[in-house]
Amino acid sequence: MVATFFYTLFRTFKTLDVTDTGFHFTKAWGLFHGSVSQNIDFLVGTSFLNGLWLSAIGVPSVLWARFGYVLVITGVTWVSFRIYSLYFNRLTAWLIFVILSIFFIHYNYYLSINYDNLPVLSALTGIWLLLNGKNSIASYLISGIFLCLTIWLKFNFILILILPCIYAWALYETKKSWIGPFMYVGGGYLICLITGILLLYGSGNLNTYVTYLNENFIHNMTHASVSDSHGGPFVKQKMSSESSLSEDSSDPFYFLDSAQRSTSERKNHRYSAPERDSHSLKRLFNSYFFSAWHVLKKSAVLTVLIFILLFTLGELKSIKKCILLGICGFIIHYATYLRLEGAFFIYVTVSILPGYFFYIYSLRYANELVIPTILVLLLAIFSFPGSDLSFNVIYRSGAGLLFFAFPLTFMLDKKVTVGRQTLNLNNYVVVFMVAIMLGIVHPWGYNKSHRDLEDRSVLVHMFKSPQLFGIHTFKQRVKVMDEALEFFNHEQYERDNTPALFLSWIPMMYYLTQTNCLMNNPWHGCVTFKEFKAEFDKTTKLRPPVYITFSKIMTRNPGWPMDDEKYRKRDKIWIPDLKKFDYVRYWMKDKNYSKVFENDMFETYKQDEIANVKLREEKILSLANEKEGLNGVK
Repeated sequence: MVATFFYTLFRTFKTLDVTDTGFHFTKAWGLFHGSVSQNIDFLVGTSFLNGLWLSAIGVPSVLWARFGYVLVITGVTWVSFRIYSLYFNRLTAWLIFVILSIFFIHYNYYLSINYDNLPVLSALTGIWLLLNGKNSIASYLISGIFLCLTIWLKFNFILILILPCIYAWALYETKKSWIGPFMYVGGGYLICLITGILLLYGSGNLNTYVTYLNENFIHNMTHASVSDSHGGPFVKQKMSSESSLSEDSSDPFYFLDSAQRSTSERKNHRYSAPERDSHSLKRLFNSYFFSAWHVLKKSAVLTVLIFILLFTLGELKSIKKCILLGICGFIIHYATYLRLEGAFFIYVTVSILPGYFFYIYSLRYANELVIPTILVLLLAIFSFPGSDLSFNVIYRSGAGLLFFAFPLTFMLDKKVTVGRQTLNLNNYVVVFMVAIMLGIVHPWGYNKSHRDLEDRSVLVHMFKSPQLFGIHTFKQRVKVMDEALEFFNHEQYERDNTPALFLSWIPMMYYLTQTNCLMNNPWHGCVTFKEFKAEFDKTTKLRPPVYITFSKIMTRNPGWPMDDEKYRKRDKIWIPDLKKFDYVRYWMKDKNYSKVFENDMFETYKQDEIANVKLREEKILSLANEKEGLNGVK
């Protein structure tokens, strides 16, 4: 596992993503630094543990945050290997595991402790404690604690509640004692659930969590999306209004003046169309079932192709066989990595299913593998329900490592006879591993960066800002980020106690600037305009943001801050963000904000505190005079 540690560490010094990883950092840091209630949600456990790690050095540091990621990924690999080595210990088996672990490191590129990899580490630890052969009360209790912890780390793992029942059933079917293990593992679950509830209650946040659960799970699962049932006014933008004079309920775009209404971006149907909450749990769970069915459908054709290729090899023992195996591996690689027919993750997963068919069919002759197989399969299945990435989470989280390694290793030295034809399953293993190895050396594998230039070899410029010390990317990105952070580093404001708003896909900026996000989700591009407006209006009445920063360029663009026009024509997801920009600029008009910083990427406004104090005093005096006038009339 030393190799995994250093290989993962080596990859953390390059690329900068301010979206996905920024979301994780801001949520975790905010939980310990002035934004507690906003971060009591379905990810509270991950935010808590990640927040402890980030807070250990006292200041924001992306390099330190990524070192925590290295430890988690190394932990996932180490625990996976401990489980794997209980059943497979040949040199060939070790080689298969090493290649697969490197493969999964490539596609776990969020480079943060996050709500995908941390729950999987916890679940793997629980599974290992069930399988390591100790069978003690303490082992079962601690296993239950770790398995249940995954729910606090990511509420979407709620399905893991049924795992003790399935484990007890598997023990019963294999003629083993099951009542004791079931009771003790269940006791671990109960201890973890009660401990989490007590921690929330003791910190005064239990009501916040219950309210969040009700609004975002129970309500979402029993009602249609708000935009589905109340989206009528948004269907058609009224273009007759000449100015933004009042909040007319019949015109949802009252905040646009006539000049804005005439622009092509605001006439785009995406600007005025009703938005669906793409991150509501109902839609996320639906995507889970859709992805699973998609995999099964695609597997039929590819499975037939694989077996036709392998049957043609038969029992050949010559150099021709090696050449044919290499060609078959390249075909699978070509069909998956070059994405000729669809998503790469779908096709890689499909290519392992024939092995699973044989593996599961053969388990009746290998009882010692029944229970670990069930648990490995459940871990993979539990890892992605309710996730925005759906089936891809198996790769991002590391849950797929054992999911792939078990059937491949089991097939070594196995043969299947169909009539007079013999299928050597070693051929299948070799073909699959060749495809995986080609994926590792492929530029889309090793060199792939998340929302950065794909060729990592050009990411050689290091940031000067202390928050980003040690991180390398290309010089244009270094320039705009260093300029923005230098401005905030020299500003006089109370760190971790100053409200701010960073619009567009830049949630990392809250963490880097040590400002407080006013709303539950710092990634404002992931919520609908209606939800954003409602929460923004509510929170700003109590605590308006001191700083408001607009991102000029969409950070989904891997080349930001360059080549934005070409990207914006291809990816229209920035248009709903434009609607939020327009509303916030309208809101700012009479709030005494002035521009204090601008570069090629960001535009920052700051609130004039003195002017606002005078404005509030004038409003209070005006209200007092009105009240006095009314009393005089009476």
